[in-house]
Amino acid sequence: MRAIPRGTVRISGAQARAALATLAGRPPVRAPVAAFEAATAAFLGPRHAIAVGSGKAALALVLSALRCRPGDGVVLASFGVPEVPSLVRGMGLAPRFADVDRDTLGLSPDAAAEAAGGGAAVVLATHLYGNPADLDRLGDVADRAGASLVEDLAQALGARWRGMRVGSVGRAGILSFGHMKNLTALGGGMAVTSDDDLADRMRRGVADLPVPGATGVLAALATAGAFRVATRPPAFDAAFPLLRAVEAASPALLYGLAKMRPPEWETGSLDPRAVLTRMHPAQAACGLAGLDGVDADAAVRARNATRLRGALAGVEDLLWQEPLPRAEPAWTQVVVRVRDREGLKRRLLAHGVDTTWGYLRACHAMPGMPAPAARCPESDAAERENLYIPAGPDLSDRDVDRVAEAVRAAVR
Repeated sequence: MRAIPRGTVRISGAQARAALATLAGRPPVRAPVAAFEAATAAFLGPRHAIAVGSGKAALALVLSALRCRPGDGVVLASFGVPEVPSLVRGMGLAPRFADVDRDTLGLSPDAAAEAAGGGAAVVLATHLYGNPADLDRLGDVADRAGASLVEDLAQALGARWRGMRVGSVGRAGILSFGHMKNLTALGGGMAVTSDDDLADRMRRGVADLPVPGATGVLAALATAGAFRVATRPPAFDAAFPLLRAVEAASPALLYGLAKMRPPEWETGSLDPRAVLTRMHPAQAACGLAGLDGVDADAAVRARNATRLRGALAGVEDLLWQEPLPRAEPAWTQVVVRVRDREGLKRRLLAHGVDTTWGYLRACHAMPGMPAPAARCPESDAAERENLYIPAGPDLSDRDVDRVAEAVRAAVR
């Protein structure tokens, strides 16, 4: 019986070949960056897409183009990626933390309204784990505060809100194409908007940025390929006994390695100059070659999530992330909250199922961060209790059923 990995890198042979051909000076399309921008804009719906080297670079580009002034407030969910508020603070802006909704784990509109009291420049709506935030109510919060609604769809490419793709609702949206995202471009990112003036300012901002070196792109491709091989049979089956031993001896070791980010990004202030780069043409070629598969992947993720939840209906002590009625999630991750998270993780390993709690944090508690306007108990609980359950598009129906059986047996 094969072991089930926590996840894998979704990179196809066509993507790898496109990146390698571009690095060798033979790109499969003319001007890969412009082609990827045009294809992404057409896929999502906004008129403009501006490619950069990472999702963090996309956020920095948007905040700069919005002409945020020093000290302006950026309302954002406390539970999230640590480098986002660190980057906000590093740009001289003021993170205004708000709690997440208990069920959706998205930015709570009520908490956001309180955090935006007195005005703010930006309301950042993160579609966490691919589950759309309440864009209707958050848009109202932004309007009342005189703020711009910016969507963070780093984990939600392919998700929809009221039938529209996320990223097309707010004034701007940011994407990340890291290794574990719905679409990998070997670390690239993108900003999207239908605001012509904002797009023009972003293009001017990108023009003088450096392009990452080919060596770094090749290393990212090698890393993606290695992860892909290592998390599929037979390699993962062979390595699983070692994984169990390491997890038993030092759970923090694998957690630290899996974050794949410098620890200084979590210290409370990230200089935007450290992340602002353009997108390499090989990254663009890789992303372009995979874009057509995003919807098919999202459909399999949704089917697997529905199958898993159906099989575990009625199991006590599991609090699932819930979508809103108007949302069509992409389910980049399927997450439950459970009080005995570490115990459940250990017992699932004994049943051949690898899990993780990821790297997101209750960021209001990070060193140097301003205190939130109100307590953030749901963010605190999510950091303590969230556990990712395998349900990705590489899993068959039989695999999903095995995961469900393991969870049912492991919950005590």
